[in-house]
Amino acid sequence: VVWNGQSKVILNNRIVP
Repeated sequence: VVWNGQSKVILNNRIVP
């Protein structure tokens, strides 16, 4: 998932860089 222009993934309902 792209968030704020940075690649991050959703783990355990949390946004992780």
